[in-house]
Amino acid sequence: SAFAARTLDTLRTRTSPLSLHVVLEQLRRARDARMSLEDVYAMEYRISQCFMTQPWSHFYEGVRAVLVERDNAPRWPTFANDAELRAAAARHFDTQVTPRGD
Repeated sequence: SAFAARTLDTLRTRTSPLSLHVVLEQLRRARDARMSLEDVYAMEYRISQCFMTQPWSHFYEGVRAVLVERDNAPRWPTFANDAELRAAAARHFDTQVTPRGD
């Protein structure tokens, strides 16, 4: 369908490959562990903090492309192979984030 084609084009051109891998892994972990909603929210918090605090995250490139320069042309860092991309995605789950408590 036309909608599916536009969606695929958006995913290929405007979405961080790393973010897509993180989301897929997040969905798989939640499904496989049969997580409660509370556990899913806790995982979401940890992942979001990792995106915000880690220099290897793609978050800042997305902000640059959309909000700072407004060129809507993100230049995502590339990975040598799929295994390297999966390893980078896994770091979003392995990185410990200390809750702020506020």
